[in-house]
Amino acid sequence: MNRHSAQSPSPLSFVVAALVVASSTSALAASERLPTDAACHAYDLHVLTLIEDHGLLDDTSADVLGKAALQMLDARIACREGDINRGLQLYATINLGSVRMSPFYRIFTH
Repeated sequence: MNRHSAQSPSPLSFVVAALVVASSTSALAASERLPTDAACHAYDLHVLTLIEDHGLLDDTSADVLGKAALQMLDARIACREGDINRGLQLYATINLGSVRMSPFYRIFTH
């Protein structure tokens, strides 16, 4: 009898291994889920940065930026009240366009 001969794994060991992998990946995925209002926070930061950057470049009228800020506040309120869908819809309707400068620009101009 050869002491070094390998035994083939049983089908049961494959099933057990698959169950272990499946349970660990589903537990990992559940622990990595973001809170439902995380999209609101991300959108808020994005819109606030756009308002600030357009203001710094002076490429958008104060009226447009003021309306965007008020709409951002309405979206914030909706998100904080738990109406995430409405908040995200409000954020999505703020159309300021992109800015051609880096956010780091602000660090060097102050």
